[in-house]
Amino acid sequence: MKLLAFFPVGLISGILGAVVGIASLASYPALIMFGLPPITANVTNLTSQGLLCIGSFYSSLRDIVGHGKQTLIYTILLLVGSIIGTIIVLHESSASFAKIVPFFVLAATLLILKPKTKAANKTDKKKLWVRYLTMFILFLLGIYCAYFGAGSGIVYLALMATVSTAPFKVYNSIRNVSMVGPAVVSTIVYATLAPVNWLVVVPLGLGMLIGGYLGPIIVRHVNEKYIKSFVSICGIVLTIYLFMKAY
Repeated sequence: MKLLAFFPVGLISGILGAVVGIASLASYPALIMFGLPPITANVTNLTSQGLLCIGSFYSSLRDIVGHGKQTLIYTILLLVGSIIGTIIVLHESSASFAKIVPFFVLAATLLILKPKTKAANKTDKKKLWVRYLTMFILFLLGIYCAYFGAGSGIVYLALMATVSTAPFKVYNSIRNVSMVGPAVVSTIVYATLAPVNWLVVVPLGLGMLIGGYLGPIIVRHVNEKYIKSFVSICGIVLTIYLFMKAY
């Protein structure tokens, strides 16, 4: 019966993941409270998130019409980065990096709150520079997703909020679709090489699958201002959690 409790946890985590990009804020503490060792909890959580990404992927497709080429490029960059990040994480510890991450997530949270600047005043040369810089950052984000991962969704949203002129629901859906690559890589690696608790993955992953599908639907029907405020609040909560964990 205890295992069934992971379904609502997965549902909430899936919605958080598809809307904010921080599914682990709910799922990871629940796994620890259940009594799983930290490493097992982490890999079980990440494996379950593969199902979250499938749900959010299909639910987000309608919002990226007209942005297919951009989404494909972002997906490839993140996928290549995540493969490199996976190789790194299999040979190096991410413990030292944990002390930098809270500052990273805090900066990203503040960027989401920053008012948008109009792209009309940008020259073609500046637009090209911004485009290439964005692509490079996304490649690094792919490495980060596999190597450490905490707050990667917030960082991605902050980047898109800074460089994109599209509505939140569009660039959030681009994030949901393009993050499938790193999710597939990490799921395959952890499922084959790590101590995943498959009894927990079933209810948790099913909840995440449904929550991931519902997330983009919620974003379509809620005012962007309120969504951004919610994202920022979650970002601050995550920052505090990461500070406490690191220091």
